[in-house]
Amino acid sequence: MFSGIYFEKMHLRISPRFRPPPIHDMASFITGVVNAQQITLETDQETANITRFTREASTFLHEAFPGRRIKMNQPLRVQDRGVRFSAGIWRGSRVSLVQYVTGSNSSHFGGSMAKATVNFLSVKGSSLAPSVAQKISLIDTSATGFRDGAHGAYAKLLGETSNLVKWDDRANLVNMVENLDSADSEDSHS
Repeated sequence: MFSGIYFEKMHLRISPRFRPPPIHDMASFITGVVNAQQITLETDQETANITRFTREASTFLHEAFPGRRIKMNQPLRVQDRGVRFSAGIWRGSRVSLVQYVTGSNSSHFGGSMAKATVNFLSVKGSSLAPSVAQKISLIDTSATGFRDGAHGAYAKLLGETSNLVKWDDRANLVNMVENLDSADSEDSHS
């Protein structure tokens, strides 16, 4: 109670020329509103970008692998819903994990690459690990955040944990999965 009185007395003693003018308060308020609007716009733009690429890539996978069991939002562990992959392409008891990498700007794109790297690193030691045939990162080359060679360190780490497939070269993804299937069937005949 005493400190409140002291504060009131001190506040009254401050010279009016040291008090922020109302125009400063208004400018601070407007700056806050504008910043909040930019964050919302960027989030909306990022959401639209992710939705677009997820729809395109998922449609491609279903068309490229008819009759296959393709699980979207493939969890790493049934009990742990935290680590999810964009898709799991199943053949028997083997799965090819696919992670979509996209972003509406360079920062979001780099974050998507980092998330994919961590997801693929999480496979080791998981209950799904023995079933994983391969790990594939599908890179959205049509995203506004994509710049070939711009994310060198992220791309290097991601390349060490998965096979990188650019959206422009998506036929390579089909070849990778089909060739793996051929190798599996040859192994089963030996």
